[in-house]
Amino acid sequence: MLGIVNTDVKFKNFVITSEGGLLGNDILAKFPCVLNADKRSFFVLIGATDFVFFTKSTLMNLCDFAEKQNAIELVFIVDRKHSERTQYRSTMKMVDAKPLKSRDIRNLLEKGIDDLNATQTLAEASFYLMEL
Repeated sequence: MLGIVNTDVKFKNFVITSEGGLLGNDILAKFPCVLNADKRSFFVLIGATDFVFFTKSTLMNLCDFAEKQNAIELVFIVDRKHSERTQYRSTMKMVDAKPLKSRDIRNLLEKGIDDLNATQTLAEASFYLMEL
């Protein structure tokens, strides 16, 4: 499911939900997302979401939705202190999402972000790039 939060020209914000339950309408997890329309990059914040809620169906829905937004790449962002970081790392490897190095991540960040904020972001999160 999708909830559009903002529709800026350059950036579009979305919240993608993972749903389950007997009727399929219980929200299990929410994934805040940002589309950078200029770079055609679709960022998905996994953060500290329990791994059990990041299903194959969720991944496929994220890919499908990103492609419909004309994105050419998905960037998954996972909390470095996540207790299930190893499982996410394995899943990202399995779907050919490459872990990004600091230099590559800085290229993704918007110009004008100060070094302190960029350094803090890099220290707190792992970034994985998946080409669509």
